[in-house]
Amino acid sequence: MVKVFFNPDYTQTAMPADVKIEALEFIADIATHELKTALDIGQNGDEPWIRHPLVTPAARIMGGTRSISPGDVLQLDGEWFMVMALGFEKI
Repeated sequence: MVKVFFNPDYTQTAMPADVKIEALEFIADIATHELKTALDIGQNGDEPWIRHPLVTPAARIMGGTRSISPGDVLQLDGEWFMVMALGFEKI
């Protein structure tokens, strides 16, 4: 299971060391064990990504939300990873 956290400073956070874990906002669980798969699912397309069958969204975003973006954070097996422009970097 990958947990998706939006970083309120995602447009200004350039490096994993800049991430404030306590400020992250839990958005959804995605039933996968691969970060890349979670990122791919977490993109809005014809349908909002939170309606994907592998996604369990937080109740407050049921109306829709933005896509997962660089600067946001994914958690897998208790480890934190920042979404980068290309790939992921462990926090």
